[in-house]
Formats: sequence, structure tokens, C-alpha cells
Amino acid sequence: MYAVDMSQAIPRLRWRRGLAPGETPPLIRTQRWRQTPPPPPPPPEVPPEVIAPVLPGAGTPPGVGAGRVSLHRHDFYEFFWVDEAAGRQPINGRNWRLSVGDIVFIRPDDAHEFAMIDAQAWGWTNVGIAAPAMARLKRRYAADLPDWPWRDGPMPLRLRLSDRQCAELKQHVAELPVHITRWIDADWLVAGLLRLINHDPRHLTMDGPPQWFAAAVEKYRAALEANGDGGDFIRYAGRSMEHVNRVCQRYLGMTTTQYLTTLRLDRAARLLRFTRRDVLTVAADCGFENLSYFHRRFKQQFGVTPRRFRMQGLEGT
Repeated sequence: MYAVDMSQAIPRLRWRRGLAPGETPPLIRTQRWRQTPPPPPPPPEVPPEVIAPVLPGAGTPPGVGAGRVSLHRHDFYEFFWVDEAAGRQPINGRNWRLSVGDIVFIRPDDAHEFAMIDAQAWGWTNVGIAAPAMARLKRRYAADLPDWPWRDGPMPLRLRLSDRQCAELKQHVAELPVHITRWIDADWLVAGLLRLINHDPRHLTMDGPPQWFAAAVEKYRAALEANGDGGDFIRYAGRSMEHVNRVCQRYLGMTTTQYLTTLRLDRAARLLRFTRRDVLTVAADCGFENLSYFHRRFKQQFGVTPRRFRMQGLEGT
């Protein structure tokens, strides 16, 4: 189990979803998704985010309930890469910013969702792999590789593909059926992917900022959970503000102040979803003294007001 404090409340999507009784499940299935804001002006019952397939594929998209993306896990493996614009992926208690070329290797227990940035549409291609198929593929290929992409650890592997690699991967997937039921096709897909990401490491950026930055984030998160005040992040990092900002921009695509605000908003979202504290108390407990500022930033990050976010959690339950 990975470090997500509300794991018991997270639904687990099943590989057999959408299959008729007795129907043989595929080994691998592929789907491209595009997340967009609703057309203005939306009626009251329209959710703040709409996610829809743009290619024929595997039926109900991961994490979709009542037309919105929600936090979820799987009983299968997957990888996806971003092929349009940029978006957010809250995952295992962290908040990743993804852009074109990012590829992520999701394990079954990774608690994750998909979210827009400033209500801007983005898209990604998702490839799911059944757990029994993954076990066979790992036995077949892992020994030949320096690192298995679906490795153990608190966070999944994230890589940055070059434009050439993105084009090659897109073409590679397009040559195969959406639902793969033959082992020869499964081997073709996975072997091609593994060769692509291991052939020329100069085109890849391994996920994650330096260890000192990650350690500072953990200290900040621990302090934030303990007393609502994360403390002095720059002191935790032991580097200058300028250096910390450069690292934050490079790996997360935002300033240090923006990133720390997302951490505080993530905590606020958890408190709204899983406690009975009122909105004003939640805002104060997460370091927001100005309630209107809290409302504005919360809606920017999650697409809905704090009250609506809480109601969605109740509706989902």
C-alpha cells in the first residue's frame, strides 16, 4: 500500500468492467481520452469536468463517475502518455503537473486521478494491461532490463519522451488492435515500448527532483498535516530561494510558492472530503486566512467550489 491517507475510501476499478458474463477479457486494451471543460453556460446539473473518449475503445473511462474524474485505483497495470497540452495528476498524495511527452507507469495500488489546469483541455493515451498478462510479460522481459518500468516504490515511474519517441510510440500502438487478445500482439506492444524507453536514455528525463528537494517536501507535508503550517520550506531544503525555485520550475513547472499552495489545497480537499469541518475551518487549518482567496484558488485547482467538491464526495459515496 502506498502513502495515501484515505486509501480505504478509494474505489478500485476492475479489469472485467463492461464485459458480458463469460466473455474472455483482453490481455491489453488501449484508449485515448480528452478532458475538457463543459460548454458555457452549463446548466446546474452539468459537472465541472467532462471526460470523453475520442477513439473507439474500452468503454467506461477510468475514474469517471457522473461525468467527472475521480480518485481511483485498479486491479490491473497501465501506462499512459500525454499527447495534448498539459494537465494535473494527483497521485499517491502528491500533485504532478504533466505535459506533452510525459509517460507514467501506473501500478494497481497507485491512487490517482486526472485534472485540468485552469480549465484548459488536455489529452492522453492510456494502455491497460491485465495483471496475469503483466506477470507473464515481466517474467519474459524484466531480466534483460536495467529497471522494470512498473517498479516498486512510493511513486510510479515517470519519464519524458522526446518528440521522436512520442511519434514512434503513437505509431506502434496504432498498428495494433484496441483490444489485444493474442500474445503475439501483446509481446509486440510491450517489447516495442521497453525497447523505446531503454534504447537511448539521452532522450529521457527520469522522474523526480533531487533528493534534498523531495526530503524538504516530506518535511513540509508532515508539518502541514501536524499543525496546518508547513513551516519554512527553504530552511528544510537548505538551499537559496533562487536555487529552490529553479529546481521547482524544472521538475514541477511552477514556482515554489505555487507548489506549496497546491500542497495546502490538496490537504484542504482531503479535509473537505473526509471530515465534517466547515469550509471556513478547513481554510484556516490549511493556512488560508482570506476565505475569498481560498475559494478562488480551490476552484482553479479542482474546477469546483469547496462546497461543491464536498457535495460531489457525498454523491459519490
